Amino acid sequence: MSKKTELDFSRADCCRRIFEAVRRQLDLARMLDVTPSAISNTKKRQQCSLEMVVAASMLTGQPIEWFLFGEQGKKGGATPGAQTPPLQKQIERLEQTMRQMEQRLDLLERGCCSE
Repeated sequence: MSKKTELDFSRADCCRRIFEAVRRQLDLARMLDVTPSAISNTKKRQQCSLEMVVAASMLTGQPIEWFLFGEQGKKGGATPGAQTPPLQKQIERLEQTMRQMEQRLDLLERGCCSE
């Protein structure tokens, strides 16, 4: 039996969170410049890409960590009525989060966390 770590990741759970949070799949398709049927197929296969996670985060205001790791990764998120930070700040935050997620995914791919 393995110990759970903060890097535990379930692609199926990630996809489930994306499709629960994003109200309209068409918005996700438009943001990713793919067809709605591609989004539907991704949902069926539960094989959401990192690009889809970022797009869902941008559409919903939820942190990328929440989509990837659930409640243990949630560090706040958008509160109702909160002001949206300026676009440049959002981009910087997304770039930083992407770098962190790439590092985490690299660790997972190298097998640091067994299931």
